[in-house]
Amino acid sequence: MASSKRDLYQNIMDLGLKHKTALVLASTKGLGFGVAKALSREGANVVICGRDEAQLQSALKTIESESGMVSGLPCDVSQLSCLDAVFSHCESTFKPPDILVYNNGGPPSGDPASFGPEDFNDAFHKGFHTAVYSIRKALPHMQKSGWGRILCITSISVKQPIDDLILSNTTRTALTSYIKTMSRQVAKDGITINSMLPGPHDTDRLRSLAASIADQNKITEDQAMKRLAADIPVGRLGSTEEFGAVAAFLCSKHASYISGQAIVHDGGAIRSTF
Repeated sequence: MASSKRDLYQNIMDLGLKHKTALVLASTKGLGFGVAKALSREGANVVICGRDEAQLQSALKTIESESGMVSGLPCDVSQLSCLDAVFSHCESTFKPPDILVYNNGGPPSGDPASFGPEDFNDAFHKGFHTAVYSIRKALPHMQKSGWGRILCITSISVKQPIDDLILSNTTRTALTSYIKTMSRQVAKDGITINSMLPGPHDTDRLRSLAASIADQNKITEDQAMKRLAADIPVGRLGSTEEFGAVAAFLCSKHASYISGQAIVHDGGAIRSTF
């Protein structure tokens, strides 16, 4: 597996990311970590963050050993004060971010009828307001320098709503609309804004879901993982390395004509045409 990961990056084109500064939020594991590793391998100076100190140190050690310039600090991206801190850390360690990758954990699942106004207010704060806040903090430097890349990680529920994820469906769809609108406003400044919509990927979060399915159905975790992959046309789950490679391209010099787009990364799972 390690060899195949190296091959993936040995064969990739020069993305023009050397010496760019990238801030990747919620990036000590899972998809965010995959993006941070991909950007670092391409020569970017990367700042990562996450809530768990031990996980943060492990992620920093991994990226340092693989590629190079990385820094980070503990941060709960649902807290605006923490976002202020991580932006300040990025600027003092390297410079203000040329690349912003917004990532955040999803809101809780459940019966759509069970959620009231307070649940939606909380979900919109964590999944929409913090994204807008982060984008607004990143834009001044990008506009001044005449170049910038902003990428938000959302969900395939934007394209195909998932029944028990009404909080995610609504907040991430709102963010997608914001991205589309803002992309038109900043295009003249050399800034692109896009989102990536992940389907099922082999992450700790999905394995936790598989463990729950296994317990409920009296099957093994491996069997549960196979069930989760069964409806994906390519016949398997996505990897964080694959996701990171696509994200790195969208943040590159070669993606300057791609903006305002919601790009699905799901192995063909959703049935929507658009």
